Amino acid sequence: MPDATPPPPNAIQPEPVTLPPNASNHDWLQAFLDHHPSNCPSCNYDLKGLQSDRCPECGEPLVLAVHVEQPALAAFITTVIFLTPPALFGVFSLLFVAPNLNGLPLSAVPCLVLSYFVLAVPALFILLAKRRAFLRLPTATQAWLAFIPISIDVILVLMLFGLAHY
Repeated sequence: MPDATPPPPNAIQPEPVTLPPNASNHDWLQAFLDHHPSNCPSCNYDLKGLQSDRCPECGEPLVLAVHVEQPALAAFITTVIFLTPPALFGVFSLLFVAPNLNGLPLSAVPCLVLSYFVLAVPALFILLAKRRAFLRLPTATQAWLAFIPISIDVILVLMLFGLAHY
């Protein structure tokens, strides 16, 4: 429920901005900056009197947008944390283990474990490259995607300590 507490009587109330329905991004940006002193988010340059949609100091494009104060990053961070060790083992496996497996018979479980390690490498890179797409997914989908590496990692740790049998 939104906070319905009225502002203190001495608080400065911003003037309402009215623009035509077909106003451009530049018009909205200009109207916002006229009433709200702001700095460039890239270089911290004072944007007072801005005449274009780019920062005059660093040249970055400026867009008036609405963002959440604290985005929900828990599932993303958890997925990265649980994919990183297998990805590191995957790189190690590709560099040192795979070249020495010539002709050695392997059972199915070590092959699956090595495959998971190797597949974790591109999975981690794809997750990091597509993080914005991941964060736009519904929260339940993010949680399920985070559950996959968590559950595999837990099973592997249990196998390592002999608590799970294959």
